[in-house]
Amino acid sequence: MHFDGSRRGVGLGRLGRSSHPFSDPLTYPGRQSTDDGVVGPWGFRAIPAPAVVSSLQQAGAAPMTSRTPVIGVGSNASPAVLRTKLGATSLVPLEVVWLDGVVLAYSAHVSRWGYVPAAVGVDGRGSVSAVRQGLSAPEPPRARLRVTLGWFDEAQLALLDASEPNYTRVPVNLGGRSVWLYDTDRGVLADPRHGAVRPFASQHVILGWVATLLAVSVSPRSLATRLAADATLRAEVTSLLQDHRVPSGLPRPR
Repeated sequence: MHFDGSRRGVGLGRLGRSSHPFSDPLTYPGRQSTDDGVVGPWGFRAIPAPAVVSSLQQAGAAPMTSRTPVIGVGSNASPAVLRTKLGATSLVPLEVVWLDGVVLAYSAHVSRWGYVPAAVGVDGRGSVSAVRQGLSAPEPPRARLRVTLGWFDEAQLALLDASEPNYTRVPVNLGGRSVWLYDTDRGVLADPRHGAVRPFASQHVILGWVATLLAVSVSPRSLATRLAADATLRAEVTSLLQDHRVPSGLPRPR
Protein backbone atom coordinates (compact mmCIF):
# COMPACT_ATOMS: atom_id res chain seq x y z
CA MET A 1 0.00 0.00 0.00
CA HIS A 2 1.48 3.34 -1.05
CA PHE A 3 0.85 6.63 0.68
CA ASP A 4 2.26 10.07 -0.01
CA GLY A 5 5.20 10.34 2.37
CA SER A 6 5.93 14.00 1.79
CA ARG A 7 3.78 15.18 4.71
CA ARG A 8 4.83 15.35 8.35
CA GLY A 9 4.32 12.09 10.24
CA VAL A 10 3.80 11.51 13.96
CA GLY A 11 4.69 8.12 15.39
CA LEU A 12 2.37 6.39 17.82
CA GLY A 13 4.92 6.71 20.59
CA ARG A 14 4.24 10.44 20.65
CA LEU A 15 0.49 9.88 20.37
CA GLY A 16 0.20 7.42 23.19
CA ARG A 17 1.14 3.91 22.03
CA SER A 18 3.45 3.48 25.04
CA SER A 19 0.60 4.39 27.43
CA HIS A 20 -2.51 2.94 25.82
CA PRO A 21 -5.85 3.33 27.68
CA PHE A 22 -6.65 -0.35 27.19
CA SER A 23 -3.51 -1.38 29.12
CA ASP A 24 -3.25 1.68 31.39
CA PRO A 25 -6.75 2.98 32.23
CA LEU A 26 -5.45 6.12 33.93
CA THR A 27 -4.17 7.39 30.55
CA TYR A 28 -7.69 7.40 29.08
CA PRO A 29 -8.68 8.87 26.62
CA GLY A 30 -5.18 8.60 25.16
CA ARG A 31 -3.12 11.13 23.23
CA GLN A 32 -4.99 12.96 20.48
CA SER A 33 -3.83 14.92 17.47
CA THR A 34 -4.55 18.63 17.16
CA ASP A 35 -4.16 18.59 13.35
CA ASP A 36 -6.13 17.34 10.36
CA GLY A 37 -4.53 14.24 8.91
CA VAL A 38 -4.70 10.48 8.39
CA VAL A 39 -4.20 7.52 10.72
CA GLY A 40 -2.36 4.68 9.00
CA PRO A 41 0.26 1.95 9.45
CA TRP A 42 2.88 4.57 10.40
CA GLY A 43 0.73 6.16 13.12
CA PHE A 44 -0.71 9.61 12.46
CA ARG A 45 0.32 11.90 9.60
CA ALA A 46 -0.71 15.55 9.46
CA ILE A 47 -2.11 16.31 6.00
CA PRO A 48 -4.15 19.37 4.96
CA ALA A 49 -7.76 18.45 4.25
CA PRO A 50 -7.56 19.17 0.48
CA ALA A 51 -4.69 16.68 0.11
CA VAL A 52 -6.51 13.82 1.82
CA VAL A 53 -8.64 12.89 -1.21
CA SER A 54 -5.68 12.39 -3.52
CA SER A 55 -3.70 10.63 -0.81
CA LEU A 56 -6.46 8.07 -0.26
CA GLN A 57 -6.65 7.50 -4.00
CA GLN A 58 -2.89 6.86 -4.15
CA ALA A 59 -3.22 4.32 -1.33
CA GLY A 60 -6.10 2.49 -3.03
CA ALA A 61 -8.30 3.16 0.03
CA ALA A 62 -12.02 3.92 0.08
CA PRO A 63 -12.67 7.49 -1.16
CA MET A 64 -14.12 10.20 1.05
CA THR A 65 -17.42 10.01 -0.84
CA SER A 66 -18.02 6.44 0.40
CA ARG A 67 -17.01 7.12 4.00
CA THR A 68 -19.21 7.99 6.99
CA PRO A 69 -18.17 10.98 9.15
CA VAL A 70 -18.28 10.24 12.90
CA ILE A 71 -17.35 12.68 15.64
CA GLY A 72 -14.95 11.15 18.13
CA VAL A 73 -14.78 12.06 21.79
CA GLY A 74 -12.77 10.14 24.33
CA SER A 75 -10.62 7.35 22.95
CA ASN A 76 -12.21 7.42 19.47
CA ALA A 77 -10.18 10.60 18.91
CA SER A 78 -6.93 8.76 19.73
CA PRO A 79 -4.97 7.46 16.72
CA ALA A 80 -3.48 4.66 18.82
CA VAL A 81 -6.91 3.48 19.97
CA LEU A 82 -8.35 3.68 16.45
CA ARG A 83 -5.54 1.45 15.21
CA THR A 84 -6.34 -1.06 17.96
CA LYS A 85 -10.06 -1.05 17.16
CA LEU A 86 -9.79 -1.05 13.37
CA GLY A 87 -6.51 -2.79 12.64
CA ALA A 88 -3.01 -1.47 12.13
CA THR A 89 -3.34 -1.18 8.33
CA SER A 90 -6.54 0.89 8.32
CA LEU A 91 -6.47 4.38 6.83
CA VAL A 92 -8.75 6.87 8.58
CA PRO A 93 -8.88 10.58 7.71
CA LEU A 94 -9.30 12.84 10.76
CA GLU A 95 -10.44 16.46 11.00
CA VAL A 96 -10.48 18.80 13.95
CA VAL A 97 -13.96 20.30 14.45
CA TRP A 98 -15.84 22.25 17.10
CA LEU A 99 -19.12 21.35 18.76
CA ASP A 100 -21.12 24.23 20.20
CA GLY A 101 -23.47 23.97 23.16
CA VAL A 102 -21.92 20.82 24.65
CA VAL A 103 -19.36 19.81 27.25
CA LEU A 104 -17.15 16.76 27.54
CA ALA A 105 -18.57 14.67 30.38
CA TYR A 106 -18.32 11.20 31.92
CA SER A 107 -20.65 8.43 30.83
CA ALA A 108 -22.26 6.89 33.93
CA HIS A 109 -20.66 3.46 33.56
CA VAL A 110 -17.33 1.68 33.83
CA SER A 111 -15.73 0.26 30.69
CA ARG A 112 -14.32 -3.24 30.48
CA TRP A 113 -10.85 -1.66 30.59
CA GLY A 114 -11.40 -0.13 34.03
CA TYR A 115 -11.94 3.55 33.23
CA VAL A 116 -15.02 5.78 33.32
CA PRO A 117 -15.36 6.78 29.65
CA ALA A 118 -16.19 10.13 28.12
CA ALA A 119 -19.48 11.25 26.63
CA VAL A 120 -21.01 14.46 25.34
CA GLY A 121 -23.53 16.36 27.42
CA VAL A 122 -25.58 19.37 26.34
CA ASP A 123 -24.74 22.39 28.52
CA GLY A 124 -28.35 23.66 28.49
CA ARG A 125 -27.64 27.02 26.89
CA GLY A 126 -28.05 26.18 23.21
CA SER A 127 -28.65 23.50 20.62
CA VAL A 128 -25.90 21.22 19.40
CA SER A 129 -24.07 22.39 16.31
CA ALA A 130 -20.57 22.16 14.91
CA VAL A 131 -18.24 24.36 12.88
CA ARG A 132 -14.97 23.67 11.12
CA GLN A 133 -11.79 24.65 12.90
CA GLY A 134 -10.48 28.08 12.00
CA LEU A 135 -13.70 30.01 11.33
CA SER A 136 -13.26 33.70 12.14
CA ALA A 137 -16.72 34.19 13.64
CA PRO A 138 -16.67 35.03 17.37
CA GLU A 139 -17.28 32.22 19.81
CA PRO A 140 -20.90 31.99 20.98
CA PRO A 141 -21.71 32.62 24.64
CA ARG A 142 -22.03 28.92 25.43
CA ALA A 143 -19.81 25.87 25.78
CA ARG A 144 -17.57 24.89 22.89
CA LEU A 145 -15.80 21.57 22.59
CA ARG A 146 -12.98 20.65 20.22
CA VAL A 147 -13.40 17.10 18.93
CA THR A 148 -12.18 14.90 16.09
CA LEU A 149 -14.20 13.99 13.01
CA GLY A 150 -13.15 10.62 11.61
CA TRP A 151 -14.11 9.35 8.16
CA PHE A 152 -14.76 5.58 8.19
CA ASP A 153 -15.37 3.11 5.39
CA GLU A 154 -18.11 0.50 5.73
CA ALA A 155 -15.96 -2.17 7.37
CA GLN A 156 -14.33 0.31 9.74
CA LEU A 157 -17.71 1.71 10.77
CA ALA A 158 -19.02 -1.76 11.61
CA LEU A 159 -15.99 -2.37 13.85
CA LEU A 160 -16.37 1.03 15.50
CA ASP A 161 -20.07 0.46 16.19
CA ALA A 162 -19.30 -2.94 17.70
CA SER A 163 -16.74 -1.34 20.02
CA GLU A 164 -19.38 0.98 21.54
CA PRO A 165 -22.02 -1.27 23.20
CA ASN A 166 -23.01 1.46 25.69
CA TYR A 167 -23.60 4.15 23.06
CA THR A 168 -25.99 4.83 20.19
CA ARG A 169 -24.72 6.57 17.07
CA VAL A 170 -26.95 9.60 16.41
CA PRO A 171 -26.92 12.30 13.70
CA VAL A 172 -25.87 15.88 14.48
CA ASN A 173 -25.48 18.90 12.24
CA LEU A 174 -22.04 20.05 11.09
CA GLY A 175 -22.20 23.21 9.04
CA GLY A 176 -25.30 22.08 7.18
CA ARG A 177 -24.22 18.47 6.66
CA SER A 178 -25.20 15.48 8.75
CA VAL A 179 -22.48 13.68 10.69
CA TRP A 180 -22.66 11.11 13.49
CA LEU A 181 -21.85 11.10 17.19
CA TYR A 182 -21.93 8.33 19.80
CA ASP A 183 -24.45 9.32 22.49
CA THR A 184 -24.20 7.38 25.76
CA ASP A 185 -27.10 5.09 26.66
CA ARG A 186 -26.11 5.32 30.34
CA GLY A 187 -26.57 9.04 30.91
CA VAL A 188 -23.77 11.39 32.02
CA LEU A 189 -22.53 12.01 35.53
CA ALA A 190 -23.90 15.08 37.29
CA ASP A 191 -21.93 17.51 39.44
CA PRO A 192 -23.18 16.85 43.00
CA ARG A 193 -22.94 20.56 43.84
CA HIS A 194 -25.66 21.72 41.45
CA GLY A 195 -26.90 18.76 39.41
CA ALA A 196 -25.56 19.99 36.07
CA VAL A 197 -23.39 17.88 33.78
CA ARG A 198 -20.08 17.08 35.47
CA PRO A 199 -17.21 18.17 33.18
CA PHE A 200 -14.63 15.57 32.22
CA ALA A 201 -11.32 16.00 34.05
CA SER A 202 -9.19 12.85 34.39
CA GLN A 203 -9.36 9.26 35.54
CA HIS A 204 -7.42 10.19 38.67
CA VAL A 205 -10.19 12.63 39.60
CA ILE A 206 -13.20 10.47 38.80
CA LEU A 207 -11.82 7.23 40.24
CA GLY A 208 -10.89 9.08 43.43
CA TRP A 209 -14.54 10.08 43.66
CA VAL A 210 -15.64 6.51 42.93
CA ALA A 211 -13.44 5.28 45.79
CA THR A 212 -15.31 7.71 48.05
CA LEU A 213 -18.65 6.29 46.88
CA LEU A 214 -17.39 2.79 47.65
CA ALA A 215 -16.08 3.95 51.06
CA VAL A 216 -12.69 2.35 50.40
CA SER A 217 -9.20 3.72 50.83
CA VAL A 218 -7.52 2.87 47.56
CA SER A 219 -5.53 4.78 44.95
CA PRO A 220 -7.06 5.52 41.53
CA ARG A 221 -4.49 3.22 39.93
CA SER A 222 -5.30 0.32 42.23
CA LEU A 223 -9.03 0.85 41.71
CA ALA A 224 -8.63 0.97 37.92
CA THR A 225 -6.65 -2.28 38.01
CA ARG A 226 -9.33 -3.98 40.11
CA LEU A 227 -12.11 -2.69 37.86
CA ALA A 228 -10.37 -3.99 34.74
CA ALA A 229 -10.01 -7.43 36.31
CA ASP A 230 -13.41 -7.81 38.00
CA ALA A 231 -16.64 -7.71 35.99
CA THR A 232 -18.73 -7.94 39.17
CA LEU A 233 -17.04 -4.86 40.62
CA ARG A 234 -17.53 -3.00 37.33
CA ALA A 235 -21.25 -3.80 37.46
CA GLU A 236 -21.44 -2.67 41.11
CA VAL A 237 -19.73 0.64 40.37
CA THR A 238 -21.84 1.20 37.25
CA SER A 239 -24.95 0.72 39.38
CA LEU A 240 -23.65 3.33 41.83
CA LEU A 241 -22.92 5.76 39.00
CA GLN A 242 -26.47 5.37 37.71
CA ASP A 243 -27.65 7.05 40.92
CA HIS A 244 -25.62 10.16 39.98
CA ARG A 245 -26.56 10.56 36.35
CA VAL A 246 -28.57 12.97 34.23
CA PRO A 247 -29.60 12.57 30.56
CA SER A 248 -26.98 13.69 28.05
CA GLY A 249 -29.54 16.02 26.48
CA LEU A 250 -28.61 15.09 22.91
CA PRO A 251 -31.67 14.73 20.66
CA ARG A 252 -32.32 11.27 19.26
CA PRO A 253 -34.33 10.47 16.14
CA ARG A 254 -37.71 8.91 16.83
